[in-house]
Amino acid sequence: MELSCALVETKAGWLGILGSAAGLYRLILPQASPQAVLSRLLNNSRCHSEQSEESRPFASAQGDKINNPVLSILDNRSIGATSDISFFGALPHRLKRYFEGEMVAFPDKLDLADATPFQYAVWQVTRSIPYGETRSYAWVAQQIGMPQATRAVGQALAKNRLPIVVPCHRVTGKRGNLCGFRYGLEMKYHLLQVEAGGYTLDAPRTRIIKVPPVAHLPPFAQSIADGVQSNSG
Repeated sequence: MELSCALVETKAGWLGILGSAAGLYRLILPQASPQAVLSRLLNNSRCHSEQSEESRPFASAQGDKINNPVLSILDNRSIGATSDISFFGALPHRLKRYFEGEMVAFPDKLDLADATPFQYAVWQVTRSIPYGETRSYAWVAQQIGMPQATRAVGQALAKNRLPIVVPCHRVTGKRGNLCGFRYGLEMKYHLLQVEAGGYTLDAPRTRIIKVPPVAHLPPFAQSIADGVQSNSG
């Protein structure tokens, strides 16, 4: 399967996207550097090779050709990934706007050819959750006609390789508590806060994220903060 890839610089940090002729294949959430994104792209693609500690300048999300030895490794491996930000159309720009706090939709065509029927059903229902809202794992299970499959829903979402586009961060516990996010509860909390209008991700290099006092959060975010605090306590 041939893939195209691109790095996108956002207010939250650097994102990585992979796509095939069938649609968007993978999205790497914000990282502190382009090198970190490429490392995850290589690992997720099961391409293993030594990466040089020295790298040439990367391109920004302005359509420039990325010239970097790590990306050259991707180009020359059997995965066949090539650097082509134009392949993704307006998606890079929408991702930038999303992390600036704008309400953005992601109706993009997806490459889910390797998903199981159950995963496909769970991910499609998850895509229907509106921006700025949350639903429970039990709700997703009910929507796919398998109300007893709550745990299996969580397992399917843990395999989601397209966060934000398939917004698994909007799926919470029954009482709104945060749980089960493969990318970390801190990231889940931040994504929900971006959509709640509380604040945006403007410190991508900060690894330890402080949860604001509940009294200072907008109403939508109060139950979210409670969930973070109860899970971290």
